[in-house]
Amino acid sequence: MGAYSTSSFLRDTVRITPADARRRVADANALFGSTTLTGQPIEAQLPVAAQALAAGAISRDHVQVVRTTIDTLPDEHHVDVEQLLVDEAERFDPVKL
Repeated sequence: MGAYSTSSFLRDTVRITPADARRRVADANALFGSTTLTGQPIEAQLPVAAQALAAGAISRDHVQVVRTTIDTLPDEHHVDVEQLLVDEAERFDPVKL
């Protein structure tokens, strides 16, 4: 289709803003992982959030809060903080989270 990136493809086909397209791609990569150009799998960064989203316990806005928070932390804290944030996301709206 001539798109130069996934976010460009989304922007043109779904008719969303560039910022929303970039967010959706970043969320998808964090939730479900991806692959490198050579085919090596990249693990999902947020498997707990992916399960909660699939179950309908949290929203896309919750995922963005979890992802942006995790991105600011050292790797050794990711697992514990992700679980804490997902547990809290089930009780609070994204703004309060």
